[in-house]
Amino acid sequence: MKTRAAVCRAFGAPLAIETIELSPPGPGEVLIKTAACAICHSDIFFMDGAWGGELPAVFGHEAAGVVEAVGPGVTRLKPGDCVVATLIRNCGFCPACAEGAPVFCEEVFPLDRATPLRDSDGKPVVHGLGTGAFAEHIVVDASQTVAIPQDMKLDSAALGEIAGLGFSISLTTRAPRGGEVDGVDYSFVSEEEFKRRQSSGEMAEWARVFESSYGTPRAPLDKAIASGRDILLDIDIQGARQIRAKYPHDAVSIFVLPPTLEELAGRLRGRATEDESKIQHRLNKAREEAEAYPEYDYLIINAEIPKSVARLETIVNAERLKVSRLRGELAPWKS
Repeated sequence: MKTRAAVCRAFGAPLAIETIELSPPGPGEVLIKTAACAICHSDIFFMDGAWGGELPAVFGHEAAGVVEAVGPGVTRLKPGDCVVATLIRNCGFCPACAEGAPVFCEEVFPLDRATPLRDSDGKPVVHGLGTGAFAEHIVVDASQTVAIPQDMKLDSAALGEIAGLGFSISLTTRAPRGGEVDGVDYSFVSEEEFKRRQSSGEMAEWARVFESSYGTPRAPLDKAIASGRDILLDIDIQGARQIRAKYPHDAVSIFVLPPTLEELAGRLRGRATEDESKIQHRLNKAREEAEAYPEYDYLIINAEIPKSVARLETIVNAERLKVSRLRGELAPWKS
């Protein structure tokens, strides 16, 4: 069938709305008419080229919509069902699924082997993050979907792959890269404004990185902590050390590494925003910073985005269950 999608043809460039060909759902798959799609920072990083990958591609991996058709073998869903679709698939019988950890499923699905998307010239388009949700219709494995009530707002259902986890927007003095939006990717400020906020105590942490300043505003972080909400900070080791020192009882630190230095080099070159000398400087810095991982509480090797997201969710849920973090949940047992 023909549908429309927002196609990424160049990292850092605006997405192009194109008519593409979408294959019908195969065995175990479903066709969904997309009603709403969330935009995650993973999508933004991919579109910016920060994590490499092949193009053209249709990204997006958190959506809600209505089932239009089901493939052979699908019994728990039917046309007309409202569903949420994400990037996580599971087969139900591999070792990970058998041990009760389906988010780490090791099975290779048909949609992993061949994309269901083709452009107007018949050339393949990458099924980004196994979902391709920036489109009017998507085909995904049935295990990627969860049925939701008919009266639930689909835009709300599409938001937040890890429930209750917010994202801190950092300040930076560097110029926006192609496609970055002020107030979404970063808050872009001048050096003078950054120094003013720093000197007035408005920063929870800050660091000078590659000739630019980066920092986390204190007010939204303190507000989140006071209200018991979780907030994710994407910061370097300098900032992480400051956060652990200032918030020793609240901070949970996770060190994220690419599988190899060569993989990181490929991602940086694929981003196409810096010359080779700057890339080499970044690689040398990354090699040095990798030695700091023993300072952290957890380590994630970011080889496959779905499994990395699943591991992050596991960490978040485990930390939320710590007795030291309970806030009155056991009150009925007190007399």
